[in-house]
Amino acid sequence: MKNPPIRLMVAGAHKAGTTSLKDYLGQHPDIATHDQTEYCGFLADVQYAKGYDATFRQYFPEASPGHSTIIAKCIEVMYQPKMVQRLYEHNPDCRIVLLLRHPIDRAYSAYWYLRCKAWEESPSFEQALAEEPERLRSNNIRVFSGAYLNRSTYYKHLANLYNTFGEHRVQVFLVDDLKKDPAAVCRKIFEAAGVDGAFTPSFERRSNAAALSRSVELTKMMTSDNDHFLRAMIRPFLPSKLRYTIRKALLSLNEKPFTPPPMKPETRQRLIEYFLPHNGALSSMLDRPLHSWNR
Repeated sequence: MKNPPIRLMVAGAHKAGTTSLKDYLGQHPDIATHDQTEYCGFLADVQYAKGYDATFRQYFPEASPGHSTIIAKCIEVMYQPKMVQRLYEHNPDCRIVLLLRHPIDRAYSAYWYLRCKAWEESPSFEQALAEEPERLRSNNIRVFSGAYLNRSTYYKHLANLYNTFGEHRVQVFLVDDLKKDPAAVCRKIFEAAGVDGAFTPSFERRSNAAALSRSVELTKMMTSDNDHFLRAMIRPFLPSKLRYTIRKALLSLNEKPFTPPPMKPETRQRLIEYFLPHNGALSSMLDRPLHSWNR
């Protein structure tokens, strides 16, 4: 039996609670999702070239063909037009879910997250912002992930999703919506995915709390795009799900709790002014006031 296509994609934004949301949705008995943080079948060219069926069992091993609704999460879908097109070609009727966070808070959180993952080498948020024009020109996903202003300028990314999938297939929620009434958010998403909306997940667990690496070198080894010799040695002997579980556990052990320092007031004021027109454009698109984002 043919593998079912992805019915709904949690497509962004980065550091806005999307992993927690994906895990909430995955508790539904009629839904199959992936243990991995991201579904990379449309992101990594090597995986995409193999085709959806080749990666299906890697990401959805417990799905029942013909009986499971497939929900995936990949935040890069929001930011990369190539991925939007690939997803559309895979399933033009796919539902898209965005979870948006205060743009400045999201950007600052993303900076410290990438510092933890050893993807961000700039010693200050301000220096990273100054490097943004160069980062936007990069084809390296890790460098591009550090384009903090671009990734918080939501309206232009939303416009691309609207133009490709149609507004009626795109649901947009704010982080505040999820905090205030997660059951209502999940119910709306379940209904869009075509499953029973009466199911209520458990909301006790949250993912991706702020942390820093104890050993940056270990983090780099575990998250490198290139195979470290140890990873290359064990790859043929362990299934992908077990490799992911071991890698995740090692990374977790290598992290320590961390509270980021307050942002510099002058930096925040500069970003408030920067995002003011962009937030206005998004507010108009959503027909929803976003006054709290302008401070």
